[in-house]
Formats: sequence, structure tokens, C-alpha cells
Amino acid sequence: MPKIKWAGDLEQTDIDEAEVSQGRYAGPVPPSGVYRFRLQSMKVGESKSGNPKLMMIWKVDGSWQKGHKQYDGAPLFDHMPVTKSSAFRTKALCIALGVSSADFMGKMVADAEGYVTKIGKLAIDDSITAFISVKKGNDEQYGERLTDPGYLAPPEDDDAADSDAEPDDDSTPF
Repeated sequence: MPKIKWAGDLEQTDIDEAEVSQGRYAGPVPPSGVYRFRLQSMKVGESKSGNPKLMMIWKVDGSWQKGHKQYDGAPLFDHMPVTKSSAFRTKALCIALGVSSADFMGKMVADAEGYVTKIGKLAIDDSITAFISVKKGNDEQYGERLTDPGYLAPPEDDDAADSDAEPDDDSTPF
């Protein structure tokens, strides 16, 4: 059989030097509750109706509570409208991230592709964590997934990560 010779601009060194994204989550969808999430990306976008939105991908940080380890890496996709009618969501996100509304509205910086790199003095990277209340939902188009994100203020005592107690599905740590 003849060997294939690829046409185009791809070189072997391009493959060798390419970065592979971290594996996709293949575990169970977590039950409704409060989880600590790690930010994967934050991007400025526009809704189908032309309104501004902030598109975020969060992943469950399974190290926060012992019972959450099995959900480590479970994704939450949030397309948060940035409109007057959804100001309560924007405020909750600002509180969760520890940024002011002035920083959100006037000191947000994005790169050429629209990925947010900074809000005020807060550098946006994968070290950002937030506590988010989510529901387990089922959608015809997307199947089972996490929905209805509610951003929460961080607990005053973040020693919950050391907790050996199993979390109660019906309770929150706040």
C-alpha cells in the first residue's frame, strides 16, 4: 500500500509542538448543590439577539470537599447576559470574584480573540475559583448537564477543603 503524503501547510514539528487540551470529563453529572469551580476561560460575546454576554467555562474543583472528588473536572458552561435585566447575576459574579462593578464595567481587558485577561487588578487565569450553586438539568439538545449557575460569596472560613465529612446533597456550606 502506498504511503500518504499530506498536502497543505501542516508539518511534523507543528504536531510535535502543539498543545493538547486537558482531557474531557466523562464522569457522572454532579447532583444539584454548591461546588467550588475553577475558571477555565472567560470570553466576551454577543447573544443571538445582539445583547452582550460573558461566556465562561468552569470546572468542578473536586478537592474542596471529599464527596466532590468524583466530579473533579465536570464542566459548567455559563453564557451570562450582561444586560440591565440580569444585573443581579453580574453583581453576584463580581462578589464571587472580588471585583467591583466599576472594575467590571470599565476595567475589563480582553485579548484580540475576546478572552478576558483582567478585571481591574484581578488577572483572569485558571487559578481563579468561585463557589457556584448549580442544578442538574436535562436538555434535549445537550443532555444531562449543570444549569442555573448562582455565584456565591466565598465562605469566610475556606477551611472546608480540609473537611472529612461527606457533604449533604440538600445542604450548602454557607
